Amino acid sequence: MARSPESQSIHDNMVGKVVTHLANKNFTGIQVDHLIGYQQPAKIIWKGQAEGHIPDVTTTGPQKLILEVETAETITETHTKDQWKLFAAHAVNIGGEFWAVIPSGHVSTVSMVIQDLGIAAKIWEM
Repeated sequence: MARSPESQSIHDNMVGKVVTHLANKNFTGIQVDHLIGYQQPAKIIWKGQAEGHIPDVTTTGPQKLILEVETAETITETHTKDQWKLFAAHAVNIGGEFWAVIPSGHVSTVSMVIQDLGIAAKIWEM
């Protein structure tokens, strides 16, 4: 979905902070969507379908993580919910974890979305 310029700037800043944190914690195999110097994560698709989504950030070690960064503007969008369902299911399949990275002040909303979707997800509040 198209974000407003302000929301896109917030998103990109949050992605940068996630990547810096993971690198500082010695995570390996960091792949990032739309960040120069990093390989783009592979598109994740539902079995038997052609359409899918590319996560914002993934890692391969020491844990397999799939991280999707949201802004206040995108937390409750249908597109976001579709991504989260797919990424959470894929994380389970690969023995990893799915993390929703969100701006400060939105944990209760995100917790409700996660519960409504019935997915396993961790919340990283920035």
